[in-house]
Parts: sequence; C-alpha cells; structure tokens
Amino acid sequence: MAEIDLTTANEATRMAILATLFDGLSNSQMQDVWESMGFEYGSNANGDYLKLGIGIMACWQRNKDVAISAASSVQTTIDYPVAFATAPTILTVGNGGNSLINDSGRFLVTPRHSSLSQFTVRLRHIDGSSITETLRFDWLAIGTWF
Repeated sequence: MAEIDLTTANEATRMAILATLFDGLSNSQMQDVWESMGFEYGSNANGDYLKLGIGIMACWQRNKDVAISAASSVQTTIDYPVAFATAPTILTVGNGGNSLINDSGRFLVTPRHSSLSQFTVRLRHIDGSSITETLRFDWLAIGTWF
C-alpha cells in the first residue's frame, strides 16, 4: 500500500481517507481508536464528532433522511452533535433516496451556516419538478472547538 502525505493531499483524497477510516466501525470501536491516539470522539442523535488536541473539530452524519412532499425543494435545520467555537466549513453530498430520481444525482444539496450549533441545508430538484419522497445526504463540518 502506498503512503499518502495528508499535508499535501487534495481535499477529495483527504475526504476519501476519512470516509474509509470511519466506514463500518461501531461507535465504541471509533471511540477506542481515537482515544488511544489522544483525541476525543463522541456521538449522539445529531451525529459524530472528533476533537483534536490542536483545537480542530470535525462533526459529521451519514445517511441523514429528509422528507420532501409535493415540492421541488426542501429546507431543514441540522444540529451539530457538539457546538463549534468558530464558524465551521460545511460539506454536503447527496447519497440516495427512495427512488432512482435521487440516486441518479438529480438533486443539489446546499448547506448554509446558521450558528455555532447548527446549519441549514436545502435539497433542490435540479429540473424544478415537484415530487414526494425521502432524500438522503451526508454532511461533514470542520472548525474549531476552542
């Protein structure tokens, strides 16, 4: 396996590594791994978080479902599992739903910073048609905790 220098890797590579590390681990396994390295890991109903000793914090949630009913877009508020000290950078990606419409990438997922404890996200059907279904997306926010 080739080594990857995370200080020079592009954002997509870093995100892929992060997703690979977290995929399939239970919350208790993740907590054990991170705490053994001196990091604080936790989770609650709002998602997971990881605090690094240098003040950086990442919060995330996979497979967040949002219902859309007879509309072309829907907006919802997402609470972070832990509040940030400064406004974080928020990344979102659609990852499916209950129909082929969402699975084929015909939705935009747009986050907007609201406060240090939450953000809003709008899921929008690209062609503007009205639908009823459950949309699913993942989010990741990176900021500071002190």
